[in-house]
Amino acid sequence: MSREGLKIDTGLVQTTRGRIEAQNLELYNTLNRIKGYMARTSEEWKSPAADELRENFEEAADKFFSDYKEVIQNYTEFLRVTVVESYEQLDNKLKLNAQRFTTV
Repeated sequence: MSREGLKIDTGLVQTTRGRIEAQNLELYNTLNRIKGYMARTSEEWKSPAADELRENFEEAADKFFSDYKEVIQNYTEFLRVTVVESYEQLDNKLKLNAQRFTTV
């Protein structure tokens, strides 16, 4: 049975994190454009049902947009701190300890 070690490519994690952040911003901007389109429907669709739909959409959008954006930001921060920084710090400590061991 072969034993494979854990391999973490921090550069790839950083790249992926950057892509997720960019897509998060793109999605956030798209959702805000949709929100603007919904608001502008009042210019052409005037009725109690239309008003209620816009109000319900606005309320849901305000909560959802900020919640989802925060979740994604927290995840990318986790990737940066836990995966990249912590792993690199641990790896550097292990290398330093290994160098000390070989010089004894």
